[in-house]
Amino acid sequence: MNRFLSPQRLTDQSEIRLDETETHHLTHVLRTEAGEKVLLVDGEGGQAVGRVVSTERSGAHIVIQSIERMAKPSHFGLAFGIPKAAALEFILRRCTEIGVTDFQPLVTQHSHPSSFFNADRWKRVVAEVSKQCQRLHFPALLPPLRLGAYLSRRDETTPVYLCSETDREERPSPPKGDAAEILIGSEGGWSEEELETLKKSGVFLLGLGENRLRTETAALAAAVRIQVLLETQL
Repeated sequence: MNRFLSPQRLTDQSEIRLDETETHHLTHVLRTEAGEKVLLVDGEGGQAVGRVVSTERSGAHIVIQSIERMAKPSHFGLAFGIPKAAALEFILRRCTEIGVTDFQPLVTQHSHPSSFFNADRWKRVVAEVSKQCQRLHFPALLPPLRLGAYLSRRDETTPVYLCSETDREERPSPPKGDAAEILIGSEGGWSEEELETLKKSGVFLLGLGENRLRTETAALAAAVRIQVLLETQL
């Protein structure tokens, strides 16, 4: 069954109306007709089976037949200096597929400014990919933070793995637990001052091999590597 995003959290509703965007996808792209069954997801672990009753342009009417909820996965975060739009879209799409649960854009010395970050656009991208790869919990897309604010707010019980050009061969031990976070610089990398601050904050160094990687490639490679380390804890 095709999946559609519910406009509200799925709990005990008996019916919903899809928004115009999801209705357009249902009626004009997938040609779904009244009487057909669909899957609804809310991005917060809820999934429902529903039957299409009508397909008005203002919002398809769906009667819910059953609802189930899944527990939230462990924290698997990615914090990154804000890059160019093409690199940013690659990071969000591919790392959503990999299983990242939280995206934290950072304003660093070599990143783009926070005004460059179009939150509405990127939330739509994350939701689109999450539906495609059948995730029930959509990743959180957090507001941009300066690096200092990020370090002061982070959960110190969660290990943070730092990727930098100067430490390409570092081989960290697996995290002691089922949560982790990754730090990736923007296209210009980390400044010397930032690297010094980060290393003093107690992060672990994560090498990605001898080749120099683009920001988006590094983000994906690091996410895969840390995911493998996390899976060794299961």
